[in-house]
Amino acid sequence: MGWVLGGVLGVLFIVIETFMMGRLLRVPLPHRFLVVTGGRYNRGGKPVGFRISRKLTYVIPVLEQCREVDGSCIPCGIEIRNAYLPGGVRVKASLFALVRLTKDPALAACWIERFLDRPTGDIAQVATETLEGAARQVLSTLAAEEVGDLTFLAGMADATAESFRKLGLELVHLSVSSLRKEA
Repeated sequence: MGWVLGGVLGVLFIVIETFMMGRLLRVPLPHRFLVVTGGRYNRGGKPVGFRISRKLTYVIPVLEQCREVDGSCIPCGIEIRNAYLPGGVRVKASLFALVRLTKDPALAACWIERFLDRPTGDIAQVATETLEGAARQVLSTLAAEEVGDLTFLAGMADATAESFRKLGLELVHLSVSSLRKEA
């Protein structure tokens, strides 16, 4: 009788432990982050309300919440019409960009604050609007003879760096599909 009771309790213990480990341990898929919120964690000597993990992590079920965030590249197509150069010349531009959430832990609070639990389309829209504004800004400073792909792209990289840093985004790729004067 004692062996049977011990065996039943042993099997019950293994089942409960397996269930609990499945609830406590989380592993993200490739190109994804786990954002654990609900506790107080130290980052650089100051307390923050989240931690980010790209590997196996423990989550306390009642006290902490775990969200999986896509960290892959987001494509953004940008069409700019009626952009004006300093001489009053109208320009039309088509750009393609790849943007992703930054992996830099120091800037993670920026994208967690703005984009946690938001669909990827919202991130793409914010990135597209930021890139369009930067493109108009760069085009307004270039003379008609200076408008070339390399000059324009260098200006775009400088113009978007600070805005993307504040948003917690990275500009992975930027290319000009077309850049021409409008009639």
